[in-house]
This record gives sequence, structure tokens and C-alpha cells, in this order.
Amino acid sequence: MATVTRPVTTEKSAVAVVVDWLTTVDHKKIGKMYLVLNMLFFVLAGVMALLIRTQLAWSNLKLIDPNRYNELFTMHGTSMIFLVIVPIWAGFANYILPLQIGARDMAFPRLNAFSFWLLLFSGLVMFLSYVFGAVPNGGWTAYPPLTGPTYTPGPNIDFWILGLHLGGLSSLFGAINFIVTTLNLRAPGMKLLDVPMFTWSMFITSTMVLFSTPMLTVAITLLLADRHLPRERHRLQEFDLVSRHKQVRYEIVNKLFDSMLAEDPARRIQTANGILDQFNRVTMEFDMAINIPSQSLPQKCIYCGIGSYVGADHELDTCGNIQTFNLRQLEEKGRNPWRRTT
Repeated sequence: MATVTRPVTTEKSAVAVVVDWLTTVDHKKIGKMYLVLNMLFFVLAGVMALLIRTQLAWSNLKLIDPNRYNELFTMHGTSMIFLVIVPIWAGFANYILPLQIGARDMAFPRLNAFSFWLLLFSGLVMFLSYVFGAVPNGGWTAYPPLTGPTYTPGPNIDFWILGLHLGGLSSLFGAINFIVTTLNLRAPGMKLLDVPMFTWSMFITSTMVLFSTPMLTVAITLLLADRHLPRERHRLQEFDLVSRHKQVRYEIVNKLFDSMLAEDPARRIQTANGILDQFNRVTMEFDMAINIPSQSLPQKCIYCGIGSYVGADHELDTCGNIQTFNLRQLEEKGRNPWRRTT
């Protein structure tokens, strides 16, 4: 009796294919998923760039409002840097690096897959901010104090910080994987100096990421702590104001030394008094801006360096008496206002 042999079908169902891709630890499939994800974020960031450039094409176009422009600028820069340019090397390296050095797979396949999913959730966290109406709007560099609790009190920057935390972990785990794979899984007889240039470039890049990513993580963690942890705001405001006063005093000292070049002593005194009056006005503006009494700010005398309390227009001298800034009165007392005494 003749028998009929039926071919064995190896086709998988659509569900099985999806599950296989979602649970894979194969370096080639993970590399492809990296590249597809990078292209998706690249398209989103490109649309944002088109909106930004369209707004800037003509003056007073009013295609998007200022706050929306800040959101687009922030998300465009963040997406291009942290979701496209930085992680795209992981896609190429996942596919190519093991093949170039003769390795069967990455050193840590599960960690490799985990790095990819961290990157995916990093982008999802950032773009979910559109759903909650709290899109990051402090610029992709997120410079304080603009991104601090005073000027950005909502959860906008928190979405940005959380997304970068996840993206930073993805880059860090990927860098560790590439370094260990390059050092330990080379084919027998292949020395480190024999590996292709691409593998070398990925090894050096991963080493740089290994040391630089923790710095970024620490910085944004401190920003998150500054936004949410309880703090003595009054003391911090005093510290900020004192730091600004130091800068102003430094500028004033330079102007005072410049005024010494005047040949006429009366003109020298008049110029110096004008500069010090300008310092008084700036100090008063600082006091009014943050509502801190000027008598509560610890300072030092610009003449003698002794600690004292600065008022809006007064300074303690060496004898402890409050005096108005007036160089003529100091010269009448026989003191040299240009020399710092101890």
C-alpha cells in the first residue's frame, strides 16, 4: 500500500510569533527591536522638530503657544539624545558585536533583553506625560533653578527624571554586557588587538558610558530630591542671596580699584560712592524679591573682612557700629577704605 508523507509545517501562529519576540533573548532579535524602537522615537522627535521649525519660520506665526513650544523643545531634545542617538549604538552592537568576535550570544542574554525593555518604558514614561497633561517643559538640559520646585512646581520634570532614570539603567546594563562580552567571549585564539574596529569602538564607548551614566543619574536624583524632600527654604534662600552678594561685591571691588586710577581725589571719592550706592540698590532689590529681612543675612565687611549683618544700605565696620557707606566719613576717621585690615 502506498503511503503519503505530509510535510511537517513549522509555521507558527501570530500569537506564538509575538510571544517569541516579546520573550526572546537572542541578540539578533534584540538588536532588531532596538533599531525599530529607535526609528519610532526618531519619527516622533522629527515631527516635534518640524513643528518647532514651522513656528520659527515666520515671526508672530502663533502656530503653538509658548508653553507648548517649551514642551516640544524639551521632548524633542530628550528624545533625540536619550532615546535615539545614545541607545542606537546598542541596536547595531547587539546584532554585530557577537558575530564579529565569534560569540554565540551576549554574555548576559537576559540582562540584554532587560536593557531593551527598560529603554522602551523610559520612552513610555516620558510620552505618557502628554496623557496626564504634565509634559516636561524645562528644556532637555533641565537646568536648575528653572526645573526646581519654585519655577516648575508640577509633575512635569518628575516624568522627565523618571524616564531618564530608566534610560540610564538601560545604557548602564548594556555597557556592562558589551564590555564583558568583548573581554570574555572572543573566539579561541582571537586576541583583544585582533578584534574589528567596530568592536573596539563599542568597547571604548561602553567604558565611557560605564563611568558617565552614574554621574547623570546622581545629578537628576539630586534634582528630584530638591523638588520633593522637605527643606529649610528660608535658609536656602539666604544661602542663594549671600552667594549673589558675594558676586556683586566682587564686581564692586573691581570697580573700586578702577576708580583709584582717577587723578582727582574728589572724583575718585564721588565715583566710589556712586558704585556703593548701586550696590545698596541691588541689595535692596534682592531683599524685596525674596521677602527676607536684610538684617538676617550674615555677611562680611568689604573693608575689614569681619563678619557682620548687612542692611539694605548699611554695613558694620570694625568697631561694631552701623555706618552708612560713605568713603569720605571713613577718610575723615583716618581709615584707608582701600586696604583690608585684620
